[in-house]
Amino acid sequence: MSEYSIFSLGDQAVSLEITGHEIDPSVHATLMSMKQWLEKNPFTGMQDIVLGYRSISVTFDLFAVTNSGVSNVSAIVKEKLVAAFAVGKNQHTQLPSRHVKIPVCYNEKFGMDIPALCEHNGLSVDEVVELHTNKSYNVYLVGFLPGFPYLGFVDHRLEMPRHPSPRAIVPAGSVGIAGKQTGIYPFDSPGGWQIIGRTPLKMFDPHRMPPVLIEAGDTVTFFSIDEQEFERLQKLP
Repeated sequence: MSEYSIFSLGDQAVSLEITGHEIDPSVHATLMSMKQWLEKNPFTGMQDIVLGYRSISVTFDLFAVTNSGVSNVSAIVKEKLVAAFAVGKNQHTQLPSRHVKIPVCYNEKFGMDIPALCEHNGLSVDEVVELHTNKSYNVYLVGFLPGFPYLGFVDHRLEMPRHPSPRAIVPAGSVGIAGKQTGIYPFDSPGGWQIIGRTPLKMFDPHRMPPVLIEAGDTVTFFSIDEQEFERLQKLP
């Protein structure tokens, strides 16, 4: 079996997907090294680099690439991704990353699924909070909604499947668990994750640069706050 597959996404993007199905920290490290190499060795017209759990996609301005004298654009971009993979799989560079601390209020007003999670896993609320705040999480990707970070992995004692049917509305800032992952809803939106708390921080703000609070490659820890502190922080600019 090949180590990866590579394919075009329309006429202005190419994706390389590493073979396999598991969320794997070593694959994440390879992808981050690939991203760094591509940023240092861009091609004319390259616009953005988007990470998945096991994939990296490059978008580009088709006219800028062709105007640079390239005839077979897709082939050139694929060659660039293959070169990045050759570097990334053998060189997990220690990349500079931000560590983001996220305040969360874990009371039942905000964590509507805490009682069900406690019952499902045989835990107290205090144990759920301790387990969730006692780890540093990798930000594997940002997706689903602008600013929604997919973080892994939660302690195995916190694992719980998504709801069979999603809620119509999950409030912005809600912190949830789905399987081994934890994440934060940036907007009021439908969602099926098990909600254990809420942060007063804005995960996405179009007036901020960059607009997303957390990016792929960052690490995140959570810390517990009470409702009074939640309300105080929520009022801050």
